[in-house]
Amino acid sequence: MRAHGVPNYPDPVKVGGSEDFPGTIRTPDGSLTVEGITFSGPAFLAAERACQQRGGLGHGATLSEHQKQSFVAQARCIRAHGVPGFPDPVFGPRGFGVRVPLRAGQNPDSPAILRAEKACANVGTPLPGV
Repeated sequence: MRAHGVPNYPDPVKVGGSEDFPGTIRTPDGSLTVEGITFSGPAFLAAERACQQRGGLGHGATLSEHQKQSFVAQARCIRAHGVPGFPDPVFGPRGFGVRVPLRAGQNPDSPAILRAEKACANVGTPLPGV
């Protein structure tokens, strides 16, 4: 992506035995948010097309249905452990990325959410940004 005109595109991070871009979100307008940085516009789309033609997606693999359900299991567990209004994760179009749309006033560093995360550490897949 950087070699094709997107100079601030981040490097992937090691996740298990492979490299990926956790927390990647694709919006319906074609923009992409990777690690909190939003990419859009003609230069980004051209770079993405060039990378896809070379066999790279430029933004990590799509999520399988099993992976999606694993994220949902984590959210369910957090709700069951003292955070009843905790939302289910939202998955990007075409299976790219995951995010948790916390409601106004929900703080991912609140004692209740931190306790629930600890209790749910072995349930599903840890949610990004929480």
